Amino acid sequence: MQDIKELTLEDAVKKRAHIEELDSCIRHWLCYCMRKLQKMCLKMQKSQMSDLWNIYSTQLAGITKPPKAHQDYQKWMTDDNNTKILALAVDERWQEKVLSRATGKPNGKIRMVVVQELFQVLPEDEREEWLVKAKETAAYNKKEYSNLLKALMNLETPAGRKHKTCNSKCNQTQNMKAGSSKSSLAPPCSDYSFLVV
Repeated sequence: MQDIKELTLEDAVKKRAHIEELDSCIRHWLCYCMRKLQKMCLKMQKSQMSDLWNIYSTQLAGITKPPKAHQDYQKWMTDDNNTKILALAVDERWQEKVLSRATGKPNGKIRMVVVQELFQVLPEDEREEWLVKAKETAAYNKKEYSNLLKALMNLETPAGRKHKTCNSKCNQTQNMKAGSSKSSLAPPCSDYSFLVV
């Protein structure tokens, strides 16, 4: 058997300081991991539109993200009543550019320049109407997409009930581990069989 060396007072103090430093580092690392996990879970709960599992389930269900919100002149440009007028104006401008030999680039920019110029000629109140229409359309598209996401987790469907049950079990388990009756943060569900369509 090896003899146990007794440390001198100086060595014992150094060793104790080293152990306390390691203990502090480990605690800081665990706190960092916990904060990171909490942030990730909060982000997933906070925004349905960026939740990875919701995105995956919507792809399986055939639901697509809402289109990007149009600005006022873009909404005016896509209106059926204005497409013929815009097509004529863009063709006319394109012919001018051909004559001046400035058509080396694609005509996408020419189209948008023409649209913006024609839109600026409209009266102020009409431009405000198109701005309101653009905002209403964007809000409607976003709301419809959000409703479709919520419908995926509807408790009337067997998949929605199973997901809800799994989440409540996860919450109960976490509460028992934490020793508290309330939990501020629910862990993400580990059973994703409800995603299969």
